[in-house]
Amino acid sequence: MKIIEVKTQEEFDSLPDSFEEETDIHILKGTRVNVKGDKKNGVVQAHVESYVFAFEGSYVSAFDGSDVYAHEGSSVTAFAGSDVKYLNPVI
Repeated sequence: MKIIEVKTQEEFDSLPDSFEEETDIHILKGTRVNVKGDKKNGVVQAHVESYVFAFEGSYVSAFDGSDVYAHEGSSVTAFAGSDVKYLNPVI
């Protein structure tokens, strides 16, 4: 498994839409990133007090006190004191 560490929105935006091998994309401490949709074979993980805004059916795993704001049908799995806020939930 490959791991990519992201420190800026620009680094995240430069990632491809799909990966040949299973890849974990780690959003690092203090980073704010908007995630739109999924990356094929890629899992976005918010780590250590990062802030992730998930849009358009994105899936994010949150760890270590991260904050994730989920919009538009996105889903989040939260661990270790992370906080998830669902905005505009589908009812």
